[in-house]
Amino acid sequence: MIKRMTKPDDFRRVIKRGRLRYGKYLALHFLAYDDESIYIGYSVSKKVGKAVTRNKVRRRLKEIVRLFSKDLKAGYYILISAKHSSKEASFADLKEDLFRIMQGSHLIEENNSR
Repeated sequence: MIKRMTKPDDFRRVIKRGRLRYGKYLALHFLAYDDESIYIGYSVSKKVGKAVTRNKVRRRLKEIVRLFSKDLKAGYYILISAKHSSKEASFADLKEDLFRIMQGSHLIEENNSR
């Protein structure tokens, strides 16, 4: 089951104790824990653009995670941060980048593909 990370302490814990992977458009922090849920948080800074642009990127990321949700391994806190370059990225570019990072981090089940 996917849940949203909402508490600032959760974000801090994942950034401080978790592992970090970079892609062309995104950065991914993740931290394993003992639970059957997956907690996901999104971070799109003001460097990406004004509110309309940031919200567009955030909506795209949420949809991509929804598409991957059945393939994600349980028991992780995941923080997806958008880089400045993400504002020019298409939906397909963001999807490919996130898939590649998650697959390289072993957050997606091996027997499944996009």
